[in-house]
Amino acid sequence: MNGEKGQTSLQDEYAKTDSFIASVLKVKSWLRTTESMPIESQHKMQEVQLRDLFHHAWHCSDWWRTRLSQAGYIPDDSNISSFSLFENIPPLLRTDLQEHFVTMRAWRSDWSDKDMFTSTTSGSTGVPVRVEKYSAAYNLIYEAMALVDHEWHMRDARLSLAIILGEEDSLHLGWGSLLVALQGKGAVMKRSIMNMSSLDHAAWLLENHPSYLATVSYRASEIGEILISQGKTLPLLQIFSQSERVTPQQREICHRAFGGAKIIDRYSCEEVGWLALQCPKHDHLHVVAGTTIIEIVDDHLRPCPVGVAGR
Repeated sequence: MNGEKGQTSLQDEYAKTDSFIASVLKVKSWLRTTESMPIESQHKMQEVQLRDLFHHAWHCSDWWRTRLSQAGYIPDDSNISSFSLFENIPPLLRTDLQEHFVTMRAWRSDWSDKDMFTSTTSGSTGVPVRVEKYSAAYNLIYEAMALVDHEWHMRDARLSLAIILGEEDSLHLGWGSLLVALQGKGAVMKRSIMNMSSLDHAAWLLENHPSYLATVSYRASEIGEILISQGKTLPLLQIFSQSERVTPQQREICHRAFGGAKIIDRYSCEEVGWLALQCPKHDHLHVVAGTTIIEIVDDHLRPCPVGVAGR
């Protein structure tokens, strides 16, 4: 459900193998253990992860070697705090990705083109950016994180799912090969968000009565307003949202129109995948500590204190 046809197909190919499923479940179990770690333990874990990341970048990319050296990185010096070094590294800009795409590659010597796939995104600025991903690692973590979200919100992939995203219409069985293998096949009905109005989408949903809905929050609330104005209710179990901020007003409209269903938000980016998942008990998001460190910066690219809105 990430909107990338090529990436989805690649993930499905991986998910068809028992070994991949076992690996995803292992990573998912590890991610679940990090949820209950004390803050100090999470911090130590991330220190090690950052150190490994810096080591890889230093040895595999001249561009990153220069960047890390300027920040004070010394290979194999265990006395340097990874977090302190992280704070010294200037934020990576989209212009960096555009101008230094080849030189900032950090491929290991045993990697080749067949091990990678490239995504192109305009992001929030409208400026195209290419991103290369190591397929084996990216797909493993992406699927494991999706399973964590699935477990947190106790979804049932045997039930029907309506998707209002992208440009193509489709109808098939299964929420992806991984969930088919783990739970079973639920019907997936997809409608283009571009080629139909919210009024048309409302009529389509009323006709098909899905159990779940996946779309962006503004479209869900527009459909909800139409249902409310018509004096109708469409009971749903959940609404999955991503790619934009969810407002309290949108949550309230959807709660009224969809039989008490909650919007379950997810925060992600094309470059690294899942960043934060909505709490199963509250509406706020939890950063995925096992895979992600998020630094919020201001208009001058300086770290923001807690409670201060960033750029």
